[in-house]
Amino acid sequence: MKPITSVISAIIISLLFIVTMSNSLAGTGLKIHGFVGQNTTMPASGATVKLIQGSTGQVVDIVQTNFFGKYKFKSLNSGYYKIISGEITREVMLKKKDIRLDIDLSAKGGSMNYAKDGMKDLMDAISGKGTARNATTSGPNDPNLQKYMAGSYFSFSGGGYGSHGGSSNSLTLCPDGRFSRSSESGYSGNTSGGGAWGTANQGGNRGKWTISGNKMNGKITLFNSDGSKNSFKFQDCSQESSGCFYFDGIKFGWGQAKCR
Repeated sequence: MKPITSVISAIIISLLFIVTMSNSLAGTGLKIHGFVGQNTTMPASGATVKLIQGSTGQVVDIVQTNFFGKYKFKSLNSGYYKIISGEITREVMLKKKDIRLDIDLSAKGGSMNYAKDGMKDLMDAISGKGTARNATTSGPNDPNLQKYMAGSYFSFSGGGYGSHGGSSNSLTLCPDGRFSRSSESGYSGNTSGGGAWGTANQGGNRGKWTISGNKMNGKITLFNSDGSKNSFKFQDCSQESSGCFYFDGIKFGWGQAKCR
């Protein structure tokens, strides 16, 4: 039989080991994510984003943004990091919460500023909460134009370093006349101080849609599942950048629709 002092020593050592392991695991599994935009309204698809250990300069990970300009680094330890995309370098102090960090490649310092007139009005119209500026009443539907305009459209706004508010909006127009829409809005803290972006609201809507006009411009009307309807003007902007349309003056990226 072992002396009681040996048993106590073994227990103490085990407890110290558990505490040490707990401390070493604290702040792990964290995430840095966000958007990279060519500007405040156009996602930078396929952009390279590097995650650098701020204190050592070591490259932790390299990813590319998806079609919607989104990127994500996950399973991270707490600490000081740098996010690099193009000529832009942003600093992040990751502590106890995930951080969202958006990057505007066209802005000095890369900070996002999406306080654009008309964005809220348009998002309200798409979601069925209100009527967008310059909205008009519904008109006849053009099935051929409907097939041409079918696709997944995406625009985003978001609070970056030192700013507040953020949202992403996705609108899928199916060629058979169905539509679906999703959105996510939140708030953003000052990332250098460890503030984290958190979701304040998530929403979505489904229904039918009609279109009139031509391939360059016209009007889209959404008939929401709650019985309301909303209209907004569209205009092709492919001369500025490939795969984009203006919806009531707000630029949306375009991709293939995933409809079932």
